[in-house]
Amino acid sequence: MRECRIGFGMKKLLSLLSFFALGCAIALADGTLKDGPHFAYPTGGDVRYEQAGFGWQVTYDHENYWSVDLSITRQTDKLDDLGFLSEPFEDRLDLELVAIALSARLDYPIYDFTVYVGGGFGYYWMRTDNGRANRSIQENLGALPPGVSDWRVGAEIDNTFAYHWAAGLEWRWSPSWEVFAEYRRVALESEIVYRIRESRPRAATIDRQEFHTQEKFSYDHGLIRVGVNYRF
Repeated sequence: MRECRIGFGMKKLLSLLSFFALGCAIALADGTLKDGPHFAYPTGGDVRYEQAGFGWQVTYDHENYWSVDLSITRQTDKLDDLGFLSEPFEDRLDLELVAIALSARLDYPIYDFTVYVGGGFGYYWMRTDNGRANRSIQENLGALPPGVSDWRVGAEIDNTFAYHWAAGLEWRWSPSWEVFAEYRRVALESEIVYRIRESRPRAATIDRQEFHTQEKFSYDHGLIRVGVNYRF
């Protein structure tokens, strides 16, 4: 199993989160802290199957003209055009992404509405489930190359930072509650490692070999977020 190298990235992420919490604590007297859940809908770009996700956000508003947003979002997809398996095997991997993203925003209030634009970056944890591809191999063992008795395949994607920009609209329907809708565009690039473990019978033993292929993995996409905030 290949281990992802995330130690340095995690230190940077924890430092940024610490600065965010410290800044909110210092400036809270001049602004408003709010948080709540959101639904997320990934679409466009490199998204194959659009499936609803969910998350939570914490936002600090400073005097209505700028704000800082920290969110965590989980989303899923199915990657079925990677090209590391051919017919009759099923070339599909289930993908799970969990992102912690930090955004800086410029706000423009209009009565009970606030229009905003902003940008930032996030750290993306990415996990693949290779069970579907391996089941298709077990169902089609007769299609394996001559002399091969079994394959085990997998793909691992490195966790990484990604940048984004966003535009959105908030509506405060009461002093304590508001809803928002946002479009976020994410620019994400990482590396993916395909792994094939091949088994060949050799007299009374089985010879096993493992092959690796590493490629760039791009997952640029749009993310529609709709949620609710409680204002403290």
